[in-house]
Amino acid sequence: MALLLSILILTGYFYLIFSYTREIFNEIFTLKIIYSILYLIIIIIPGLLLVLTLSQEKFIYYWDYSGYWVRSINFTKIFFESPFFALEEVYNTIRHNEYNFLSNLFISPINKLFGLSFKWYVFSIYLVFLLPLALLISNLICYQLIILKIKF
Repeated sequence: MALLLSILILTGYFYLIFSYTREIFNEIFTLKIIYSILYLIIIIIPGLLLVLTLSQEKFIYYWDYSGYWVRSINFTKIFFESPFFALEEVYNTIRHNEYNFLSNLFISPINKLFGLSFKWYVFSIYLVFLLPLALLISNLICYQLIILKIKF
């Protein structure tokens, strides 16, 4: 049940992101193939470098580093054991706590898929939040270039 709920939530989230970034894909993929490949490499390489860097790092995680990570681990376990209780916890933490579980709701399926290590936790944040932000900003830039009638 939790897997189906995760797929539903992430599908809705990514649909909203990609519905606003359709223009960037149309612009980039109608250009020369080298620009398309370059754009995909620029988006994918930071995530891979992030995982490589974190896998070689010898660091003791404390305070905020471990705090959010531990909350994410706990939420992922709760979400896949009892998804409706986890959704209720998201709602309750939004209403009553200073730090809530809403972001963990989006990254818990990726944490479950790749594992609960810190490098995959950071990668899941990159994949779910930073990558869509990069796509939205790229779309905004392309949209401004189209308005200004500047050719690539």
